[in-house]
Amino acid sequence: MMQFTLYTANTTEVPQNKIYPNETAITDLRALEQAMRRDHVCAKYKNDCRGNENFLYSDCIPMDCDNDHSDDPAAWKTPE
Repeated sequence: MMQFTLYTANTTEVPQNKIYPNETAITDLRALEQAMRRDHVCAKYKNDCRGNENFLYSDCIPMDCDNDHSDDPAAWKTPE
């Protein structure tokens, strides 16, 4: 069963935003889809303010495969 926590902002696509006050338990695909509609982070921060000095904890490890090193799909890295 999927279970982790995301913290969402009250805004979307605001690069200067650092506030993520909404704790969302992700236990199924529907909850994940809802949380992904807002800007989000995978960690709890002191005063809900994102920043290295405010990091408190996380219950998940986000992974990302950017593949910006090549335009050739044969050279891309995948989770598999």
